[in-house]
Amino acid sequence: MKCMKKKILIASVLKPVNDTRKYEKIGISLVRNLDCHVHIAGHYIHDFDWNKQGFTFHPIYKFSRISIGRVFAGLKFLLLLVKLKPDLIICETVELLFPSCIYKIFSKTKLLYDIRENYFRNFLYTNTFPPIARHALALYVRSLEWCTQPVVNGYILAEKIYKEQCVFVKNKYIILENKPRGELLKPYLKRPSSLKNKDSIKLIYSGTISEHYGIFEAVQLAESLNSLDRRFKLTIVGFSAKKNTLSKLLHIIKGKVFIQLIGGDKLVSHEKILFELSQADIGLISYRPNKSTEGRIPTKLYEYIALKLPYIINYDPMWEKITHLYQSGLIINYASYDGSSLINSIFENSFYSNTDLPPSYWEDEEHKLIHFARKYLKN
Repeated sequence: MKCMKKKILIASVLKPVNDTRKYEKIGISLVRNLDCHVHIAGHYIHDFDWNKQGFTFHPIYKFSRISIGRVFAGLKFLLLLVKLKPDLIICETVELLFPSCIYKIFSKTKLLYDIRENYFRNFLYTNTFPPIARHALALYVRSLEWCTQPVVNGYILAEKIYKEQCVFVKNKYIILENKPRGELLKPYLKRPSSLKNKDSIKLIYSGTISEHYGIFEAVQLAESLNSLDRRFKLTIVGFSAKKNTLSKLLHIIKGKVFIQLIGGDKLVSHEKILFELSQADIGLISYRPNKSTEGRIPTKLYEYIALKLPYIINYDPMWEKITHLYQSGLIINYASYDGSSLINSIFENSFYSNTDLPPSYWEDEEHKLIHFARKYLKN
């Protein structure tokens, strides 16, 4: 009798079903290295090829960040669990942790919690919610993570700092940072070139459009450089979950022909983001200094280095160390800088001159994931 393939379900709420970490990194690694079929649950996305060998996609969510539909997210997920009966759940959103644990208690499934973000700090230190709600949500999240700790089999940490910030993981974790999958970047690989004689210099802000990720600082920098040198233009490519942030952005860039927005109120595929990065000259990493991002390494930092895209980044001791190592960018204070001096630095620097140092890729670390998952898929 032929042995059935193990079923693995990877799930989050707001991230699209083809999210980079869920599908391109964790999902592909599991399908290629284990005898399994991977189901991915998440937010609906347009223009996606749903027929991927080894995968089944479940776009069970289609609502805005704050909406009545989100109240029922856990119930929809629990119903999906009952229907699929997965052998392994990889939960990537804190609000799906409770239904995952409920299902696990009454089944033989194993449960891994992929901590992509420290939700406790996100709620507490950003202005997404009013102060009272921030503290209440932060307390709820951390209490839930502690209470479910005995039920969760293991943890996957997206940042090294999380082993210190999330002490409830104890000794049952692995660290899988958000390094890019090298094979997917090959068609978009950039080659460092001199910018001084170019007719147009394209700045790019990619990824989540958010205040605490520095979208308005990025726009302000582009305006400053463009006022001194008309060749500087800005492309913003990404999605904004907050309508008021997007409205403010649209108001600020209205009539500014040197600023282009791709996405905004629509999710943007990773392939589209990579294409825009391949057309860009300088990336902008403008995170605001905040305890929610303390000790974290932006995913786009790994991606820009892998693509050999020079970047301008806010100061952080860890980011400075990486930038100096790869000679990959310029470190400034986005709140206070001299535009003329910055332009001179852009033109005079020889980026990525240390050619002997290879970037870090997901492929270098996926063996940790395979070993971890295989342990829990055993009968």
